[in-house]
Amino acid sequence: MNRFNIMSDNFMDAPVGFEAFVNTSPANFRSYMLGILRNRHQRKTPKADAIDQLQAEVAKLREENEKLRQASTAKKPWDEDAEATKLRATIAELQAENDRYKQQGTALLNSMVSPVSSLSDGSCGVASSSSSPEDFETGGESPNYESDASSSLVQQNENSRSALPSKTPATQQIAAPTVPTIHVDEMGPNFTSSIEKLGHTFTGLVRIVGLESVDPRQLGEQPAEDWDLRSVKYCHENQTCKIYLGDNKTGFQMPDFPVATADPSEAEMEEFIDRICNDPPKEQINYYVGPSLAHDNPRFDQLIRPGGLEQLPKLRQEKASERGADPRMYGDVPGVTSPYHHIGEPMSGTGLHCEDGNLQSANINLLGLKLWVLIDPKSTEKLETFIRTRYGGRRCDQWLRHLHLFVRPADLRKEKIEFKMVAARPGDMVVTGPRQYHMVVNMTASFAVAINFLLAGDPLFPERETQVCADCCFVFALEENLGNFKGVDECMPGEQQVASQDSHIKASRTRNKPTATNSATNLDRENTPAPGRLGTTNSATAVLRNKLPGNPKAVKRKPPDTHQAHNGQHRRYLPNDQLTKRQRNTPTIKELAEELTGHRAKERFGRYMLAFNNESSLELPAPWDDQVDFTSQVYSYIEKGGQYTESGAFRKLVGLIVTAYAVRRADMQSAEIGRRNMNRQLQQKYFGTVIKRMSQQAFWNWISRNRNLWSLGSGLLPYLPSDNEGMASFRDYERSSKAEVDQLKAELDKIPQVKEMEQAGEAFVDRILQRRKFVWQDIASKELEQLPIEALLSLVKVRRLEENETDKSWQPLPEYQWQRPDAVVQGAQCELCEADSCDCIRRCFAKAPSVVYFDGKELGLQAMAEVPGDMAYRKGTLIGEIVGRIVPPNTYNDGRAMNMVREDMDNEYVGQIWTGEEGNIFRFTNHKCANAEAEVKGKKISGAYRMVLVATQDILHGMEVCVDFGQKFDPCFCEICRSSVLRS
Repeated sequence: MNRFNIMSDNFMDAPVGFEAFVNTSPANFRSYMLGILRNRHQRKTPKADAIDQLQAEVAKLREENEKLRQASTAKKPWDEDAEATKLRATIAELQAENDRYKQQGTALLNSMVSPVSSLSDGSCGVASSSSSPEDFETGGESPNYESDASSSLVQQNENSRSALPSKTPATQQIAAPTVPTIHVDEMGPNFTSSIEKLGHTFTGLVRIVGLESVDPRQLGEQPAEDWDLRSVKYCHENQTCKIYLGDNKTGFQMPDFPVATADPSEAEMEEFIDRICNDPPKEQINYYVGPSLAHDNPRFDQLIRPGGLEQLPKLRQEKASERGADPRMYGDVPGVTSPYHHIGEPMSGTGLHCEDGNLQSANINLLGLKLWVLIDPKSTEKLETFIRTRYGGRRCDQWLRHLHLFVRPADLRKEKIEFKMVAARPGDMVVTGPRQYHMVVNMTASFAVAINFLLAGDPLFPERETQVCADCCFVFALEENLGNFKGVDECMPGEQQVASQDSHIKASRTRNKPTATNSATNLDRENTPAPGRLGTTNSATAVLRNKLPGNPKAVKRKPPDTHQAHNGQHRRYLPNDQLTKRQRNTPTIKELAEELTGHRAKERFGRYMLAFNNESSLELPAPWDDQVDFTSQVYSYIEKGGQYTESGAFRKLVGLIVTAYAVRRADMQSAEIGRRNMNRQLQQKYFGTVIKRMSQQAFWNWISRNRNLWSLGSGLLPYLPSDNEGMASFRDYERSSKAEVDQLKAELDKIPQVKEMEQAGEAFVDRILQRRKFVWQDIASKELEQLPIEALLSLVKVRRLEENETDKSWQPLPEYQWQRPDAVVQGAQCELCEADSCDCIRRCFAKAPSVVYFDGKELGLQAMAEVPGDMAYRKGTLIGEIVGRIVPPNTYNDGRAMNMVREDMDNEYVGQIWTGEEGNIFRFTNHKCANAEAEVKGKKISGAYRMVLVATQDILHGMEVCVDFGQKFDPCFCEICRSSVLRS
């Protein structure tokens, strides 16, 4: 037992849970609090002594009363007399007095807090100040128990802070900054005018005086099941911590709010953020951002108002009337023009962002401790330059928000970006200015109320032209012709490369959509139907759809933005005439088909191909093997899929394909044993690990979603909009009913290019499931990126072969004495050795050339030496074998077939090697009419007749390797005439 351990009797006046809170708190705070209680135990204050004395008197009276009662039972029924009546009255009075003293003791205990260190002289500040916890020993002064307890949150804070002891000499103390105050009576209708009294440019911490304590039991409502923002999750992406919207399959759980909160030091706040950035929590964290969950319209929901933003609902309705739309469909923007609750567990929060347009924000913390990182407005340009240089970004107004970054203070300090850290306790309000970047995280469970607002005279929308994408809050203003807005594409020039490497949101993009941005990871929610359509389509909407990837979607299309929260309707709180921070329109069947087959879908697929090549740490499941135990394979696939469903866009796709395939195999297995649907026994057998994590209904929803996606056709899965883009989100497909899936498939059948796209998609799915390998895997991503998207899609289908394969259509002529066109029918089986069987084919070739993109010819072969700059191939060197599918002579005339002429059989023309859909990298060999670097020679190697590239001259590193195929091409792209005869 250490010197701070004391008897539990010292907690007798504390509220329930206070002892556990102290004993599980950080060491500094625990030592400080236990020291106070020990001193109090040794030197009891008059009130504490009075409590003890009263309790002793009550116990004595109760003992006497019990003796009298026992005596009466031994004699006759006891007749109450004046003495007994007086005794009962005394007991009641003493009990009431005892209860009153206990209440006062509880208030005093609630006011106990640990100290914080003094202000740093660096670029970072903290809003509160006192001695650090390390300064406190058991002999320090105790808080002043003589001071009257107050029911006010602020009074409690002030009492506790003023009572904190310090061993720092007065000459070394740094005075705490003066925190401005606003009385609670100055809030409500006078909120913005009270803020303006602090100064038109004021930002930072404000203390609300006279605010009553909040009872957590007032928060008795549950979020609607279809509410998106009920949890968040962290992940790493390129050594950067990001925070995304979670899927919260188990529903929102109200956290246990702390009885008391300790002011953290600046070092402790920074350490808290660093700990999250360095080792993000793996589990999802409860965090609700949405309409009020309180009973009976409490006062704290009426304290903050939108100020000048109150004109927005009226303006929207006026514009709707001008367009001929129903004005009742337009009104408040919840979370912007009306308050939102922010309720979260420790480490829940919001990434780096600023408010939209010119808006300001106010956030009143009512329970727990909330940490803010506030960027100095003077450092805005420096911050944006730093972030854009390191991470890229879009062209829209909220580009930084869409990155969902959770940034280390040390990184800001290194870039000389000025900021301060603020710890908001119950009764503290934080105000942010226009375009002021900030980041928020809950250090304990926390409850706050927040709103956007404008001060008097501030314009409703920015006067400058403001660019918005489909993920921005103000996209609705563009649709409704409000203000000076311009629609832009989501991706800015140069961002595609970043997106293509987004194979591991080592975070969350969304996704489908973390924390102060609207890009959320396409994470699903259980029992959550897609929100209904809001508003009506108009010309502004049509313009937006032409300029953006699509109309605005619900937050959960990418890792979302916990700050902007939900963009659909809240079933209980948001009627159809209201709009959250982003408009949510349910796409039509035609729009779903267009999003799945249009140009964006093809580009998305191309990014996945590049991501696959760039992904070195991706662990794919073993190919499905019917000889292996079925149940263990289902388990393996489900576990592997689950590892990736909460990562970035590409890994999420991998997880989706693997999981959906496992469900498909389970359905097939059930059908084979005569069951149309899996019974409970089969469910438990195949998906026991999944069932443990969710309810029965949630499990069936999970099964249904995977079936829906696979029923679209596995070849279309790589085209699904995993990110926040376009007219439809991932969830729109996932949560479609069977009838809607059938309608969508019928619509897709009308689109000519669907079959070709499906073939490419099926090939990609086969690669993920490791059923086949493909030629494009042997090509560097930087070369693939230069290909037109159509060429990339045609290339993805080309299966990689190690040996020639003979097509079923090839049949030997009657005079042939052999059954294969490449059979060695006479002489030695290998001209490189004398053995009857050998592995010369694995050792006879030099280092393989690289496939590179040559201007004007697309892909070709580039000689590669062991050491760059050296000779790659000497004259006569065997470079490689052209392989493909051997078909009958004259089958193809498409530039993808090479005639197979057997020199060992008097130049017998036995067939064609067709490389259109199968082959290896030598299918990219370009034609050269004269002075070609290599030629194709037939050679018997390792028991087969092979068409081999042989160097006709010395070839230096970096030179293109071409062959004269003996044909004329129009046009030709070499010095004399050149073309690609075996191109994709």
